[in-house]
Amino acid sequence: MIISLCGFMTSGKTLAGEAFSKEQGLPFIDLDQYIEKQEKKTVLEIFRTKGESYFRTLEVKSLQEIIAENEQNNSSKVEVSAKANSSSKEHSTSAKKDLILSVGGGTPMNPECAKLLKEKTFCIYLQCSPAVLGERLSYLYHNRPSAVDLLAQATATAATPLKADSSANTSAKEHSAEQSENKKLTKKQREELFTAWAAEQLKTKEPHYLACSHAQINTDNFHLPTICSSLRSALSESSTG
Repeated sequence: MIISLCGFMTSGKTLAGEAFSKEQGLPFIDLDQYIEKQEKKTVLEIFRTKGESYFRTLEVKSLQEIIAENEQNNSSKVEVSAKANSSSKEHSTSAKKDLILSVGGGTPMNPECAKLLKEKTFCIYLQCSPAVLGERLSYLYHNRPSAVDLLAQATATAATPLKADSSANTSAKEHSAEQSENKKLTKKQREELFTAWAAEQLKTKEPHYLACSHAQINTDNFHLPTICSSLRSALSESSTG
């Protein structure tokens, strides 16, 4: 079985996935990193050179490949175990190998990807409040195309010189010059920008996260041991439910 983690960017999918895979002794795949390795480019570079549509096509193809390979590996292991332990009644379950998979924040927006996550994996949605997402994005926005573009647009707007007519006073002109020289937003400004943006984005994305997931856990308080415990509980409840 593939245990997949979905959620908005910076909700902790990759870090939680890595930690949980180590705890459980299971392989871990980050879908974005998988694509980057195949393309030999970062996600940001792929967006810039090939466009988002190209990336989304790669996303579906890569997800299909990961699922197909996992199913094939499990099938092969079951067959080998069956031959070696023909008298054992537990070989079919003990031979199967789980996999932890984290997917991008936009992956569930693709109906084909959402269907695969829902039907072929046990998907867990890592929920996070806009305020926490905004705080994290204020310093983790790099290599995230939509976040980088949003910040660039906001920075350009903030850096636009004030239009002053002949009657404008000296203080206004000085303020305009100061704006032009200082083009970077402060961390607080970035945090406010990304918080508002995350809240707006979640209005559209969260219904998709909820629709493709089998369980949800909150990651506002990013404490890996607690998150791993919550993941174990979600899996335990699914097996007994």
